[in-house]
Amino acid sequence: MKKTTQTILTLAIIGVVVIGITSFIIVRRNKKLSCKDKILFLGDSQTANSNSYVERIEKKCGSSFDKVSKVGAKSDWILQAYKDEIAKGKKYDWVSVMIGGNDIFARKSIDKTKKNLDELFQLAKKNKSRVLVMSSPTKMFYDKTTPIHLELADELENWIKKNKNIDKFIPITDLTENKNLFASDGLHINSQGQEAVFNELNKRNFS
Repeated sequence: MKKTTQTILTLAIIGVVVIGITSFIIVRRNKKLSCKDKILFLGDSQTANSNSYVERIEKKCGSSFDKVSKVGAKSDWILQAYKDEIAKGKKYDWVSVMIGGNDIFARKSIDKTKKNLDELFQLAKKNKSRVLVMSSPTKMFYDKTTPIHLELADELENWIKKNKNIDKFIPITDLTENKNLFASDGLHINSQGQEAVFNELNKRNFS
């Protein structure tokens, strides 16, 4: 009888721990961005667009955010750009990153990409910022894309999903699997694509 009671007690404790961990993960991933937050948007050409999802968020909020982006940027440039912001004494509530496309086309593996992003995420945490990551739009419509590139993109997205230094992950890849969302080059999202990203980012955020 005593052994049975101990077993029940042990199972109850395990259940509480599991529920607690699960709740923590859900809360961690469901933190909202606000129009009042100080936000840094880091990215490549998808973000560098002069009428990107960032400008659309700014229009909705009636305020401006910092955007540091560059056409052709890879994760090493993004990391250094963030370090430069820190060196200027900039403080942010959120650091947002959309990156990955240029990395998968420039490298045969994404090990370096993971290392760069991990360092960036850790720096953000050290500077008391929350981290938002959006996966890169799909490359399935780009004529230079190979199965290897798609595999690397999937590997990066799966790694991001599991990264404990990320407070909010917004998957964009599946969302953009529509050729109408892309410019004629099949690589860069057009205005309709930017609107789709804006809507996904705006969902449950920016009150």
